[in-house]
Amino acid sequence: MKLDKITSIRLFAGHNSKLEKVAQLEGLDKSDIIRKAVQLYLAEYESHPFSSSLT
Repeated sequence: MKLDKITSIRLFAGHNSKLEKVAQLEGLDKSDIIRKAVQLYLAEYESHPFSSSLT
């Protein structure tokens, strides 16, 4: 999946300053933040009782 500019803008809308602080503290770049967000989302989704369709 390749994120276009519009998708990136939507992902970060309203959170740019917070994400910049996290990125600076953790030494992350935009790709790292997106990757981590997806990992956390999938982990939460997989822990949901109705998520058997992913496995």
